[in-house]
Amino acid sequence: MGALSFLSGGRRALFYNITARRLTHPEVFKADMATLFGLLRDGSIHPVVIDRLPLAAASEVHARIDAGGLGGKIVLLQWPASATNHAQPS
Repeated sequence: MGALSFLSGGRRALFYNITARRLTHPEVFKADMATLFGLLRDGSIHPVVIDRLPLAAASEVHARIDAGGLGGKIVLLQWPASATNHAQPS
């Protein structure tokens, strides 16, 4: 059994490079994004957002990513984050 089979419980996985897909297959990328946003809108998928920070905090976010151990996504906002924008612990 290969390492990836062991890690994924025998399920198949397809790795998706969003930047490459957008550049090499723009129409397929647009269809993929429409499907993704449809799933979000319908509540079929539930991304875990652990924090929302202003774009000015991007270097801090990269440091947190590099350190590892994040339990979800960090959303960068184009405007300053208020106290109500931060994700609350579960």
